[in-house]
Amino acid sequence: MSLSLYLQGRILSLVAGGSYASLHIGDPGRTGADEIAGVSYRRQVVEFGQPADGSIRNASPLTFEGMPARTIRYIGLFDAALAGNFLWAVELLSARTTAEGDTFRIRSGDLTFSLGEERL
Repeated sequence: MSLSLYLQGRILSLVAGGSYASLHIGDPGRTGADEIAGVSYRRQVVEFGQPADGSIRNASPLTFEGMPARTIRYIGLFDAALAGNFLWAVELLSARTTAEGDTFRIRSGDLTFSLGEERL
């Protein structure tokens, strides 16, 4: 059974309003597990464009500064900067490794959440 484009847009609008991006070293599952930790790591506010064809994309770049040395495999969404509720995750097409102190960037439009397919 498929959702109408109208309903997809309504659902995605709820997700897009006030979400925070998180970085994960493993599959976050349904709880947001395996989120990275480090002295300077902080979730970043995500500004999404309007839903279109069952998808939303980040409307502005995301910058995670002062990264710990990790291999990032997933990008997640939470409803709060600290703690909060885990909402959704997408797996990176290829894992990205950061060295201590690196900056991890996601360009505007590169992060897509879709009710049919998730990708970055």
